[in-house]
Amino acid sequence: MRRLLAPTMGGLMVAAAIFIAVPSAAATGATCAAKAGVTLKPGISLTASTGTFVSKPGGQIACVGTVKGVNVGGQGSLTFSGKYGTSGGDTCAKGAGSGTISASIPKVGGGTLLVKGPFTFTRVGSAVQVSGTVNGATLAGNLQFAPDAGQNCAQTVVKSATVAGGAAIGGSS
Repeated sequence: MRRLLAPTMGGLMVAAAIFIAVPSAAATGATCAAKAGVTLKPGISLTASTGTFVSKPGGQIACVGTVKGVNVGGQGSLTFSGKYGTSGGDTCAKGAGSGTISASIPKVGGGTLLVKGPFTFTRVGSAVQVSGTVNGATLAGNLQFAPDAGQNCAQTVVKSATVAGGAAIGGSS
């Protein structure tokens, strides 16, 4: 009985491990790093303002994980645009806004996955928190806002900057 029980228990444990390790077809969990230049019109200063923003060409996003059942891995392209100053105007100290994002992320094994959707953000100083949805999955990120050289906000209006940091694409929203 002992000889028969050991192979049966071993087989059940292997089967359980395989069952647990296989993600569902709609599972989502990807970690990403993003970096892009952004142009702001009319720009951010000590005086509260509202305006628009658009990413500059060459925005990059690198992700690894699974997005809506698709395995992704590698560096792709990123674009976004929207409005800032949606909560009483943006200043050097704080801001908020909303927009849309579109990214092309490489699939494991070839091809690309296009993800897009709406997002909102809040900024305190240089720290930016982003939340939204892409392809029906949640998007959450913590980015840094760095004005381009010669634009310090207090003395010179910030009309262009770089945003960079980490983000996660999670489960269904």
